[in-house]
Amino acid sequence: MATYEQIYDIWDGDKLKKEIVIAILKAAQDILNEDLGTTDHANRIKWANAALNDPYLWGIKMSVAVITSATIQSGTYTDGDVQYLINSAINTFADNI
Repeated sequence: MATYEQIYDIWDGDKLKKEIVIAILKAAQDILNEDLGTTDHANRIKWANAALNDPYLWGIKMSVAVITSATIQSGTYTDGDVQYLINSAINTFADNI
């Protein structure tokens, strides 16, 4: 298991930050194109617009949903892992805009 310092170094590194921002941009674009009947669609649209307006801010906000994952902390993760974690957290963040 990674130490807190090691976890911080993963979180603070440019690689993960860039991956989170790209995952947010992709998720936001997907939401803008999703079915109107999607659960919590109105809040998701608000989130998507806010995320597209400032993906770096949302990258910081949503990094908690990524860095707390054991897969991410192991350092052996894929872009798909990051995308899954961002996608899984969207409704939680969207409901609090």
